Order: sequence, then structure tokens, then C-alpha cells
Amino acid sequence: MEIQSPRLFLRPYALTDLEAVHAFQGDADALQYEPWGPHALETTRSLLQRNVALRAHTQPWRLELAISRRLDQQVVGGCVLALAAIPKGSWATLGYVITRKYWGSGYATEAAQALIQYARTQAGILGVKAISDSHNIASQRVLEKCGMECVGMVAETNEVKGRFRDMLKYELVF
Repeated sequence: MEIQSPRLFLRPYALTDLEAVHAFQGDADALQYEPWGPHALETTRSLLQRNVALRAHTQPWRLELAISRRLDQQVVGGCVLALAAIPKGSWATLGYVITRKYWGSGYATEAAQALIQYARTQAGILGVKAISDSHNIASQRVLEKCGMECVGMVAETNEVKGRFRDMLKYELVF
């Protein structure tokens, strides 16, 4: 499964992506708002191997893809689109992370827009939802540029990396 946009390919991960994937999975700054990571190189390697090995057996409703530039095939981040296992009348969930070196390039917005467009083509999907840490202004801007609206907040329910955080809920109804 590959999804294209003007500057990007969203494609399955490959074992050769290790260095580029670890550039974001091992970076505490890139993951400061994520509940997972940063990972040691060996953990990134194991996760990447598992992703590649399980790809053939994974349900088609969960896409975990590398964000790769069309220009030079450089992996600049990763994204996920989880469609409901039984899609009739359900929502897709969107997520992404960009390597710090590529922050501000518009890649997160372009990847998110491509995933949203893909979700629109799936039968029975009502829309796309995402969550964002209330402190993650850059991610909120990405979601808003994609036409998503903040529809609520879940206050301080999860402790992540030493602090309780408020999560903003975003939705785009099709």
C-alpha cells in the first residue's frame, strides 16, 4: 500500500529505513508529546523488524507508513491511519511524527492530508479523528490546516513523561 502526494510517498517501512526511522524514534524532542519513546537503536531495530515481518498478516485497516520524500526517497517521518476493523459507520484515527530536521517543512500537513484523502475513499468511514497534547501547538496547526476542528478536551487523564497532560480532540466529518 502506497499513498502519494505532491512531494511525498507514504509507504510501508523497510529494514533499510533503520537509520532514518531511529532519527525520530530515538529523539526525545521529536517525541516529547508522545506516550512512547524515545527508543534505543536496538528497540527501534526490533520494532522495525516486527513491523516488516507482520505487515503481511496485519489487518488492512491499520496503515503504519514511512513518510518518504519523492525527490530523494529520504524518510522524514512516520504516520498511521487506523480505520475501524468493521468500517461501517466508523471513524479513522490519524497520527504522525516528523524527524526534527524536517520540522517546519509542511511534510506533516501534506502526509496528514494524504491520509485523510485516503480515508475518504474507504466505504463506511464517517470521518477522521486525532488527539493532540494541549501544549503541542505545531501539531494542532497541522490538524487545523487539514480542516479538522477541535471538538473537546480530555483533562489531565494520562501521565506522560512525568506530567499529566490535557488532550485536545480533533475531528473532520466527511
